[in-house]
Amino acid sequence: MNIKDIIEGEQRIVSHFTDERIGGKMLSMGLKPGCIVEVVRKTNRSRTFYLKSNSHRLAIRENEAAIIELK
Repeated sequence: MNIKDIIEGEQRIVSHFTDERIGGKMLSMGLKPGCIVEVVRKTNRSRTFYLKSNSHRLAIRENEAAIIELK
């Protein structure tokens, strides 16, 4: 299951990243395996995802959301 599969308001724990390059970008933005992430909002056609994780708020693209595997 990845970020694209959950609904707005749902919280899950980040398991791992399936792409090292984009995973490194997520780590630098504060999104790490083991942290709780919530989908705050999805835009039309689910192309952009607004996330909340700990004290961070992130906006990521669809291709970035697809590599974030959740528990």
